[in-house]
Order: sequence, then C-alpha cells, then structure tokens
Amino acid sequence: MLISCLGEIAERKLTGDRQSGIPYFRMHLTTSFYFMPSVEPDEIREHRIKTEIIADAEDKEDRAMGWYDYLDDTLNFPFLANWTKKGRKPSTTPQTKQVEVLGMAPDEDCLKDMFVDVVYPDGKDEDVFTAKLSEIEAIDTDSETLEALADWQYWIARGYKF
Repeated sequence: MLISCLGEIAERKLTGDRQSGIPYFRMHLTTSFYFMPSVEPDEIREHRIKTEIIADAEDKEDRAMGWYDYLDDTLNFPFLANWTKKGRKPSTTPQTKQVEVLGMAPDEDCLKDMFVDVVYPDGKDEDVFTAKLSEIEAIDTDSETLEALADWQYWIARGYKF
C-alpha cells in the first residue's frame, strides 16, 4: 500500500516477526518527489551538459566532479555578484548582499552541490564565506561565465541530481 505525504512516498508493507509469527506493518520512506521542472528543456544546453560536462560520468561522484571541473575551468574569477541567501525557514525573507566570487570551494565540498568562496567587497581576506552557486547571480562578468552560471541554474531548475 502506498501513501503520499508531503512529497514523500511512504510504503507500508505487511511483514512478520519471524520469531513470534505475528504480522505487523513497517513504514518505508523514500524521497521520491514528484517534481515539475520550472524551465522547459533547452536542447543546446542539454547537449552541452551531456557531451561536455557529464559525458564520461558513471556515477554521482563522476557527475559532481564533471560539473566541478567545468565550472572551475569556465567561470572567470573573480567577479562581482549578488548572493541571495535563502533562510532556513520558509517564512524567512531572503537576504541579498553584493559579494566578490573568488573561486570554487574545495572539490571535496562539492560532491552534493556546487559551492563557491565569496567575500564582501570591503571585507578582509580572512572573511571568506562559502555560498551555494545556485544562490549567486553575476553582476559584472564576461559571457563565458554567464553561460556557465546559466548552465548550472538550468540543471537545478530542471530538477537534475548528481
């Protein structure tokens, strides 16, 4: 029996205790979300992602490292951006701050999401923060960097995962 609750699928299975022979239900939760992509497919972008970014990827880690290498090679650091930090609670108003994006965070930090190191324009070198790349919007940069950022935003908006 399947029960849908808050985007998760709970599967109730009738199982038995082998020692007592008494049946009982056990809930199995999965994170299968019914996700509707917020953007239409873009064949040119899809082709670039499949043939250049994750072409040789065999698993999640390969896909993450494909994205990491592509972004690290394509984004021209440093560049100015708006960093819109989304609050942890849905009721929290997102805060937007201007930052300078210095570079990609270490690759071991980017196995589940892409992160960049940022600093406030008047900040000190030791005041470096890590930001999700999906929360970054470039202000003043070149077209190559804009396209790479748009590729990552597209990946996220389509609901793709590593």
